[in-house]
Amino acid sequence: MSDSNSDIVIGLDGCPKGWLGAVWLGPGHRAETLLLSSLNDAERRLPPETRTVAVDIPIGLLDVAVPGGRPCDRPARRLLGPRASSVFSPPAAAALAADDYAEACLLNKQSGPEAGSLSKQSFAILRKIREAAGAVADSPWLRERVIEIHPEVCFRMMSGAPLQYAKKKPAGKDERRHLLRQAGFENLEAFEVSARALGAATDDALDACVAAWSAWRRALGAAQYLPADASGPDYHMRIWY
Repeated sequence: MSDSNSDIVIGLDGCPKGWLGAVWLGPGHRAETLLLSSLNDAERRLPPETRTVAVDIPIGLLDVAVPGGRPCDRPARRLLGPRASSVFSPPAAAALAADDYAEACLLNKQSGPEAGSLSKQSFAILRKIREAAGAVADSPWLRERVIEIHPEVCFRMMSGAPLQYAKKKPAGKDERRHLLRQAGFENLEAFEVSARALGAATDDALDACVAAWSAWRRALGAAQYLPADASGPDYHMRIWY
């Protein structure tokens, strides 16, 4: 990726008001905040010169749920070690139609002989998974640019080892800030202040930035993904870092 201002990458992380965006030009630049109320607004609201959009949400679901989740979820847990519990198995595709937790669990179980209930953590992001699925299906512009990331996988690859502290602990936030500064994020404090003004938590801000780091690596051609032998569209059931 060049130093030209025409090269923009964006990291998106879910937050109470929608999606917090970190708009970044790469190392040596400050990330700027952006708030999308819905991913359906991405094509209209994001700069047209955006190269890559990295989103912290499962994109692409199994038709039949299996223990351990998708092919990208299992290696992500192995990579994360003590942070493995942060990778939730997303619902089977049919469960997206559910209106409540009980129905989601039933639809997930009915998807296949080995399928079980849905965790409450996965159900908590079901609406955003459904929103992402619809936005990607409806927008060729977004399909050309979007990739799935998991912040803890990205931070682990930044660090070279599993992180020591959970992201919501003060020490965990400092650990992640240190890695982002090393990666070239300037004036990170200003980004956090701006994110909080938009109603996002500090960990949402740090996750949006590490998503932008992965988007930059993808635009540069340096990014990798899990599983390494994945096939099909870049956005479909791959976790990039």
